[in-house]
Amino acid sequence: MITGILFLVSLLLAIPTFGLSFIGFVLVKLFYDRWTAENLAKHVYLSLKNGESYDLFRVNRAAIRRLFIKYGTQTPWYDVSRAPGELCYMGTLSFAGIGKVGVFATYKGDRVTIRAVKEPEMTVENLMDGSFVRQLVHAHAQSFSGAQSKQATVEEDELPF
Repeated sequence: MITGILFLVSLLLAIPTFGLSFIGFVLVKLFYDRWTAENLAKHVYLSLKNGESYDLFRVNRAAIRRLFIKYGTQTPWYDVSRAPGELCYMGTLSFAGIGKVGVFATYKGDRVTIRAVKEPEMTVENLMDGSFVRQLVHAHAQSFSGAQSKQATVEEDELPF
């Protein structure tokens, strides 16, 4: 919402400023999205470490897509059918030293709830006897059963600009 308003203001000021306000808007938005994606990555690690989900506020969809583009091993997919205005991003991220992590991010408004689980090791033996699928289903089911959600807000003094 606020991004749309700032976009319209920058467009209105683009003519008298010869487009500098629009260029400034784009640069600030790219910086903020990059900073928010890094913050999301930190909370993915915390979710994996603590086994809890986290609620983050003042997050936009571009930051979630940037997270999956930077760390993703596969393209994320999202499901709009949960509720009007609610998107569910799911995908596999790869972190150095950790390996592959399954990430579930539910976006609604400017709030995102993020949850991470460790992906089991996939080998030929695991695929043949079916234990990989059992481990994968167990890891994902465990992440949704009774997961408490911690709220993490970005304070005004933590903003990068």
